[in-house]
Amino acid sequence: MEETIESRTVTRRRMLLQVAALAILIARRTAVVGKTAGRSGVTAVPLPATPQDLTLFTVNEFGSTADASRLSMAVPSQSWERAWFKWGNAPDWRVMAGDVQKAHQVGALFGGGTTCSALYPHENGITTAQFMDMATRDPHGKLFLVSNSYYHGSVVCPAYRRYVLKWAKLQIDAGVDTLFMDEVNGAYCDLEGYDSYGLAAFRRYLIRRFVRHDHWAIQDPRWKSQFGIDLADPRECPDHTIRTFDYAAYLRKNHWADQPGQLSNPLADIWGTAGDWGLQAITGDTYCAWRNNSVWHYWVTHIRAYAAKQHRRVWIAANGLNRWVDYQIGGGVKMNFPRGFNGQLDCTSSYLADWRSYFTRSKVLLNGKEVPIMVFHDWDVGMPWMDKLTDAERVAWLQAYAPEVFAAGLFFAYPVLGPFGCNAATNGTLEVIQKQARFVKMVSPLLRGVVWQDPRAATYTGNAEITIQGQPSEHRLIAHLINRKYMAMTPVNQTGQILRIASATRPKAIRIHNADTGTVTTAKWSYDPHARLNGHRTAGVLRITVPSLLTWNIVEISLLA
Repeated sequence: MEETIESRTVTRRRMLLQVAALAILIARRTAVVGKTAGRSGVTAVPLPATPQDLTLFTVNEFGSTADASRLSMAVPSQSWERAWFKWGNAPDWRVMAGDVQKAHQVGALFGGGTTCSALYPHENGITTAQFMDMATRDPHGKLFLVSNSYYHGSVVCPAYRRYVLKWAKLQIDAGVDTLFMDEVNGAYCDLEGYDSYGLAAFRRYLIRRFVRHDHWAIQDPRWKSQFGIDLADPRECPDHTIRTFDYAAYLRKNHWADQPGQLSNPLADIWGTAGDWGLQAITGDTYCAWRNNSVWHYWVTHIRAYAAKQHRRVWIAANGLNRWVDYQIGGGVKMNFPRGFNGQLDCTSSYLADWRSYFTRSKVLLNGKEVPIMVFHDWDVGMPWMDKLTDAERVAWLQAYAPEVFAAGLFFAYPVLGPFGCNAATNGTLEVIQKQARFVKMVSPLLRGVVWQDPRAATYTGNAEITIQGQPSEHRLIAHLINRKYMAMTPVNQTGQILRIASATRPKAIRIHNADTGTVTTAKWSYDPHARLNGHRTAGVLRITVPSLLTWNIVEISLLA
């Protein structure tokens, strides 16, 4: 009995010690409540909890400099996009976990990513046999060289799909919070996709569309009469049915192999073009649309399932506007930069309509759901940001056009680091990026949950781009003013101009946020409930004095509830 009592006493003491230790642990964790949101431990700044919290993006591709994390931490951000990225040979991300922790320390999500298209012989130790199995072909059965340096993987090849997933999984294991999936349709040109896997997939598409849906027979004479498919020719159809149809042989036989999309090819509209998917039906109005949607859905589904097994939540985006994403990547900035008579960048044009078109298309792709849309300077063929602009022009572009992205309800990703020599510390843009990023961070509550308003409901006595947005949940209007008065590439400060806004509701307060000074000031204003602005249907006009407009102001109008 004494031994039993003694053992119970020891057990109680151990339990008390464990409870005390647990209490200490809870106290320590409680002390950092509001600071812990990271997927990799305690952080000094809360991480975004949902994609809708994202307003401030930076592109920080770490492969471009050995001191990438220091430069990245020097610019405010909520998301370091493409910080890790697999193109050819991949590094061991497990030994780079400290990069993730550094991002979390400053409240930024850490972004990974991979190409879904590029494939190099012998990359990452793959054998010649593996490469030849995974690489796609042209209609002649030959490999198609891209940019004189690499090839494309066959997106319908099971081994290549697993190969792409491998790099996403390894980065998830190493701690990434987001994945930037690049060229998710394989980036084919119209002379690619004719490998054995692609030809088999095209047969499946024809059978699904015409045999199962339209009730054609597998030996239906319409294969010949409508599409010129010769079922009797063993080169085209070895078993004399559509089940073994070889589209590449069909193209070669008809001398269309070098230009499959020509009008004389009756199957050209059924195959489609490599870029098909977009706003087409998920089931595919063309084979290419069906293929591209299918492979992207496969990757998204498997990435999310793998992350869930690891008890992780990883947000997925893809270069270009896409379905099934957590946030969008707005296709990159690939438009021609406007030039003045002197050949320098023209800072008086507007891309506002382009930005708004992204928003509209994204909603269609996501069945009406709104997610953040991040716009960035894509690398393209040589990064336009680097090879088409001088240092001074890059600064001017950021001042004149980055604000337009936010004014349209989208979010610009500041180019801190990237390929082709993109380095904000050496290309003259670091100071202006830091200033704008600090401003975006300051006004971020004004950039989320906005509803686009009729831009004709506002006028400005100076020269500026104007957009009006509503925030119904906050009972306020947001007006963006972007200066369009320039001498060459230098903005001319406009002082004492008047902004008028049609509003049926009297405001209770108006504040002006100045991007150049980083300050917030109370505005002088008046309100006439009976006036109308240029015949606008809404009665009531606000008259706001804008003391100064150098590059970008945001006018915050708090309305009476």
